[in-house]
Amino acid sequence: MIFPHDFFNIQQIGINPEEESSACWRGYVAEFSIYDNNLILKNLNTNNSNGNALPVEVNGVMPDVEIPDGLVEGYREWRNLHYRDVHLIIPYSGSILITDEFIRKRYIHMGFQSPLSYRKVIELSFDNGNFIEKRDLSKIFAKLRKIINMESHEEQLARLPLWIEECFDLSYNTKFPK
Repeated sequence: MIFPHDFFNIQQIGINPEEESSACWRGYVAEFSIYDNNLILKNLNTNNSNGNALPVEVNGVMPDVEIPDGLVEGYREWRNLHYRDVHLIIPYSGSILITDEFIRKRYIHMGFQSPLSYRKVIELSFDNGNFIEKRDLSKIFAKLRKIINMESHEEQLARLPLWIEECFDLSYNTKFPK
């Protein structure tokens, strides 16, 4: 899932992770949830910037610290930090898409998939972290799949540059008005 730039900034809570591999360029994996009608950071897995920083408390929670096996020279101080049940309210205003029921034949090797590649697409809207609305966009995306037919691998590759550009365009509210 790609988040708008103002959705979550890990540096604002005092953590400055480094990417551990190309599988996670941000250097962290965050799990968000809706709790008591608020958007929250529930769990967070990150690192301590290759030993350059001690773990910090996040919303009163200290992490479980893991020392990975088989560290090479230069990474011996690396620590993985696992924050559980943080329940930090995220004061985001805007909408995000969540998806389910992946359509395997629409897979594109890129690390994340377009909402077009899922049968179920739900929009969640928030105002300063307060959950305000849920919309099922599944039928809209089903219609779009018929218009943007990417059945063959060649068609997928031909459309890939445009699709990447669209993925990083955060103005989908103008594409799917209410």
